[in-house]
Amino acid sequence: MIPLAKLPSYWTLLTQPRATFDRLLAGPARREAVAMALITASGWTLLLLLLAFGGHEPSGPIALPIPRGDYYLAQAFFYWPVFALQLFIAATVAHRAGRWWGGEGSYAGVAVVMTFALSVPSLFAWCVPDLVVYLGWGFDSLAAAMRYYVPLCGLWTLLLCTLGLQRAHRVPWPKAFVVAFFAYAAQLIAGAPFIR
Repeated sequence: MIPLAKLPSYWTLLTQPRATFDRLLAGPARREAVAMALITASGWTLLLLLLAFGGHEPSGPIALPIPRGDYYLAQAFFYWPVFALQLFIAATVAHRAGRWWGGEGSYAGVAVVMTFALSVPSLFAWCVPDLVVYLGWGFDSLAAAMRYYVPLCGLWTLLLCTLGLQRAHRVPWPKAFVVAFFAYAAQLIAGAPFIR
């Protein structure tokens, strides 16, 4: 059973990220990480379904051979495996690069840290603002609003990845930052062709 009741305590990633990562690493908290990833994917699926049933389509280029009018509906279904792939790539790069650079982190611990570091900002600093903007001001307002909160989401994610990897690998923050940057970039590149 996934302990969903424990998830509100991870709001402490806002106020006490180091202590929160230490608590997550003590287990490591695999089930909590899976729950956080599922909640994040569910939030994005809800948004994608709202966009699909609202008759909207992506404005930018799409890489998959899916009709533009059906893309958000299709993405609601393939978002889950793409997000899982992104989490796997981020954890793998962060673990291998960190170990290569003298880190001590286990794969399980690094995977938990990266799952939270990627999921929490994605949900609360990107998906939820997208939902609020879409429901409050409509689809046409999304692109303008995203210019403000998406960069903040990226910075928050990179900060959480750095802090989490510093705790998981027990390395100084400059090393953790470099490892976090490459892991974050790798998962972005992996998801970029699919996520619109």
